[in-house]
Amino acid sequence: MSVTSTSVAVVGSGYSLSWSTQVGDVESGSPFVDGVVVPAGSFYVFLSPQDASSVTWNTDGGVRVYVDDGYPWRERVRLSELGVGGHVISATVNGSVVVSVSFTMGGSGVTTSTTAPVSVTSTTAPVSTTSTTAPVSVTSTTAPVSTTSTTAGVSVSGGVDVFVGDSLQAAVDAYPAGTTFVIKAGVHRRQSVKPKDGDVFVGEPGAVLTGEDVTEFAFYGSGDDVTITGLVVEKYANPQQTGAIYSSNGATGWVVDDNEVRYNHGIGIKAGSGWKVLNNYVHHNTQLGLGGSGSNILVEGNEIAYNNYEKTVNPFWGGGGTKWVMTRNLVVRNNYSHDNYGPGLWTDIDNDGVLYEGNRVEDNYHAGIKHEISYSAVIRNNTLKRNGFGNPHDVKGAGILIANSPNVEVYGNTLVGNKNGIGAVQHDRYDDPASWKSLGEFELKNLYVHDNYIEMSSGQTGFFVASGPYGDKPLTTGLCATPTR
Repeated sequence: MSVTSTSVAVVGSGYSLSWSTQVGDVESGSPFVDGVVVPAGSFYVFLSPQDASSVTWNTDGGVRVYVDDGYPWRERVRLSELGVGGHVISATVNGSVVVSVSFTMGGSGVTTSTTAPVSVTSTTAPVSTTSTTAPVSVTSTTAPVSTTSTTAGVSVSGGVDVFVGDSLQAAVDAYPAGTTFVIKAGVHRRQSVKPKDGDVFVGEPGAVLTGEDVTEFAFYGSGDDVTITGLVVEKYANPQQTGAIYSSNGATGWVVDDNEVRYNHGIGIKAGSGWKVLNNYVHHNTQLGLGGSGSNILVEGNEIAYNNYEKTVNPFWGGGGTKWVMTRNLVVRNNYSHDNYGPGLWTDIDNDGVLYEGNRVEDNYHAGIKHEISYSAVIRNNTLKRNGFGNPHDVKGAGILIANSPNVEVYGNTLVGNKNGIGAVQHDRYDDPASWKSLGEFELKNLYVHDNYIEMSSGQTGFFVASGPYGDKPLTTGLCATPTR
């Protein structure tokens, strides 16, 4: 189907865009309201669908208004999900109608016919020093212009530019799944996005999404295989136990790479199954830097710092650098976790198949690496310094702490100057809910500790094993420890 386009030029004035209809419209998710002012310059009104190229877009049966302001095909206004029946969209200058386009929406939700395609009333220029030539009627089948840019180390071809002041959700709604959106430099306020499957969000250097301590989530929803890169995500009012970037409704396969996530109210990034959380700087979040649940999660190359910085979340319950719950095959590799009010890296409740490898963990208030009421894990080749000095229970202030978890191997680690070195404790946890115990009781057994380097100050313990409510009773049965140098 061809595209109906109308162009008019009036220099020196904005256009007041209005619409009317014979039926009840649905405006949900649309930034378009009666009386929106479109900046001066040429504008284009497109009636859906637009299928002039191999790219199909605007499939929601809506109207798009684009402004020729130096950015070809830049979307400024969207009225989506029009009802079946007749509609009119018009532009006025100083109260005079200069363009009026009437059209009819069919039962399928797309344009089936166009009546009175262009009605033009001549007008004089609104500015006395400028004259206006007659408006020109144009019919075009040209697809939106693709752009190619390199942003945050990612080459973007054919991306959709989203400028400050544009609605990112409106852009997502307007384009099909799998679209790349280039978020332009500047501060984008109170944006909250539910991506479609395969959507890619690339931030230019200087692109900031801020919730202004009001909006709950930056990215959330059930879309799978989403990529988010190159953004600053800050000051979202996400509740505790949720993330500013959030795996809600079982969203899988997200890649969250090379972002700065800061000053959010709950968790910075909360991941789900198949997620890759890579090379982010996650700091000063009120509860945790990272967290999540699910299978086959990769957490690599991140800096996780100063989380729970207001000290408002109990670090025994859920505050600190990270906390992972009910995961399978979680890999936490080559991260730098430091100065968090709580554990640096923490798996708690029904995690199995965990690998902690190559991490640098320093100056955290509680244990550096803590594996608690979970199952199998390998903790190897990590460096841990000066952790655990805030924990009131001496045996828990360790560089590495294993609590009520069977089948754990700890080797090749370097521990220097922690409150204690490597600890293993058995708590009284038999009243934990049965739903947490997918692989049996949480018992400290089959622990193998070997070939670690532990350097301690006077009066501290390099390796300990204990039991009781606070790990204060000796327990050595079923454990093998050959600590080191």
